[in-house]
Amino acid sequence: MAQVAGKGFKPDRSTFSRGGHIMPDTSPYARAVQRRRSSLWPMNKFNFNENIYLGANFNDRPVALERDARLRHLYIVGQTGTGKSTLLLNLLMQDLANGRGCALLDPHGELAEAALGFLPTHRGDHLVYLNPADLTRPIGFNLLGDVPNDLRPLVADNIVAAFRHVWPQFWGPRLEHIFAHSVRTLMDVPNATLLHLPSLLQDETYRASVLPYVKDPVNAAFWNYEYSAYPARFREEAI
Repeated sequence: MAQVAGKGFKPDRSTFSRGGHIMPDTSPYARAVQRRRSSLWPMNKFNFNENIYLGANFNDRPVALERDARLRHLYIVGQTGTGKSTLLLNLLMQDLANGRGCALLDPHGELAEAALGFLPTHRGDHLVYLNPADLTRPIGFNLLGDVPNDLRPLVADNIVAAFRHVWPQFWGPRLEHIFAHSVRTLMDVPNATLLHLPSLLQDETYRASVLPYVKDPVNAAFWNYEYSAYPARFREEAI
């Protein structure tokens, strides 16, 4: 017997497209299989506030995802049109209805727009909708702000990789070397953003004012000994 959320069906020979054989119930091998009682909760004991309801099996017992199980990752696969987005939308709506916080990252935008149409009215003031594709309402956020010390090398590498991907025609080893040190340096400076990058590279007064904040001795050595020794023409070409 196969059980799927909201469905129950008995497989027969037509289920197998390659001529598979179904073991009859009278087979000694089938009888040797230990039958186990279902571990699904009875409906009257199911806690809708603590778990995510997926549907009911053919015994009208709920099929659910425990809240703790969702913290250990959930991988949903299927062909186009089989209901992956619908399942995600149902998970999201139950979280919202039960007062839980959640975040939806949708690279295409269709699922996010569908979710807006089902948003409970009592959660409207809790919504933050960010659409990077909407040029009429640009989103500003500081990539360098409040990054934990242990994550700064990783964040800096990701920022450099993103710039390299967007502007490959202008990229080179020298530019990457200078840009990487600049990003890591500005992460140490309070309230600094990528908009301070030109000042860091071109304004000696500003650069001198931020160097005391630099914690990484490798970064400090770059500015004090390497970058300061670059000829003016070399700096202009690199920038």
